[in-house]
Amino acid sequence: MGTDTAKEDVFTSLRVHNPGSQYTHFSEALDGEYFRQLTAEKFVITKKDFQTVGNWVKTGERNEALDCAVYARAAVSVRRPNFRKIARSLFRTAEKLRLEREAAGMQRPRPLRSTSAPFRNRPKAKRRPIGHRRQPKRP
Repeated sequence: MGTDTAKEDVFTSLRVHNPGSQYTHFSEALDGEYFRQLTAEKFVITKKDFQTVGNWVKTGERNEALDCAVYARAAVSVRRPNFRKIARSLFRTAEKLRLEREAAGMQRPRPLRSTSAPFRNRPKAKRRPIGHRRQPKRP
């Protein structure tokens, strides 16, 4: 997976508003700076020597969050984890720990509360112009 493809995937997933396929979940603890960094680049199409060329251009000072998202997409692409198997294992472990705590007479821990702004106030990703998206190469 190339960097351009990974960035395109990240920005495409930011436009998905309903949970499901391609939707990206974010913690409520993330602040506006994280989302500014995540959207700190844009895809710009230019024409050079009668050829259309597209490049990612930084629009913000910092883009570490975008870089981390790209690295995460690359890791998933390379490792191809079985998320259902991982989720089942995590839920089994959590249930086992819950039963052990109950047997020991321990109280259930209180959920953590977020101290930052609510998730629904996060900035929306900017829409890219029509024709910006590269079509996947087909054999």
